[in-house]
Amino acid sequence: MKAAVVKKGGGLGVIDVEIPKPGEGEIVVKMTACGICGTDLEKIKSGTETPPILGHEVVGIVEEIGRGVKDLQPGLRVFVHHHISCGKCWYCYTGSETMCPLFKETNIYPGGFSEYFLVPRINVERGSVHILPERISWIRGTFIEPLATVIRGLSKSTYKPGYSAAVIGSGPMGLLFIMLLRSMGASEITAIDLSKTRCSAATTLGADSCVHPESIDDLRKHDIAILS
Repeated sequence: MKAAVVKKGGGLGVIDVEIPKPGEGEIVVKMTACGICGTDLEKIKSGTETPPILGHEVVGIVEEIGRGVKDLQPGLRVFVHHHISCGKCWYCYTGSETMCPLFKETNIYPGGFSEYFLVPRINVERGSVHILPERISWIRGTFIEPLATVIRGLSKSTYKPGYSAAVIGSGPMGLLFIMLLRSMGASEITAIDLSKTRCSAATTLGADSCVHPESIDDLRKHDIAILS
């Protein structure tokens, strides 16, 4: 199969790698779409080679299941979360699952930027594979992971419906914050960005205004400020 790999010194190349075979409790998914995260771009530009095959905002079709897999069948449309926590350690009990020691050890293999990828048994058993309804397109499905990140971030803040908010940065994550804040009853949303194009997107998607960083009077007039 083909996979996009980070090249030494920066950039992406395409290589041939073996299609993974599922072991007991594992599944193999055929990738249909994979988002490009800001962290992916950083690694691609810098030439960071670990792991060489990136991609984690991924959706696809179950291609093959290993022995013992009961709730998933070939042909299902799925969204796959790339990591899973143990659910038992101090970090998990205190709501910091991303700090769980198991989290970084449970990645999909070889990565979302490949035609097929394997989902480890523990990921399958702990619910990292979710059926993607037909009404959600493949492209929209790639936003599940970043949107979940935004929801989690806002849930850990002091935000309450009716608050005003300043969102610093109107890239993909900032725009998701703006849409989420609007849907959760923010009284006023001010987007802050250098780019006129991104400012236009921000106001289209729910911000009341978008200003250049040099034009912002005082962030303290808002109930909450979000650095996206």
